[in-house]
Amino acid sequence: ALAIVLPRLKVKDEEWRKARRDMNKIWRDVYKDNYYKSLDHRSFYFKQVDKKSLQVKHFLYELRASTDVAPAAAAAAGASVSDGTPACLSFNLGRADIHKEILQVVSRAAAAELMESAESRVHKFFSS
Repeated sequence: ALAIVLPRLKVKDEEWRKARRDMNKIWRDVYKDNYYKSLDHRSFYFKQVDKKSLQVKHFLYELRASTDVAPAAAAAAGASVSDGTPACLSFNLGRADIHKEILQVVSRAAAAELMESAESRVHKFFSS
């Protein structure tokens, strides 16, 4: 019985060794990828914080918090724009001709490349 089993075991041993050599190449790549992913175990929390801090609401909060002018003093000084925009959100554009040219270029690009309503949204953005 030993003469029959021993050659079969040797054949199986060679098959398993060959399979192990082949799989080691794959496992090496998997281990390498998993190693770098294991270093990034806190990325979910960083992404969550970034998502919250990059929202428009948060930007507006920071912008309003960074202004040193009290709301009552700003209203008394007439620092609010006629449409109700807070003083911290209104800017003096200086040279209006440059901004008109930019509006024309962007609105033409929006009309040519984007949806039909994009041009009206560009005009709304620049006029607000």
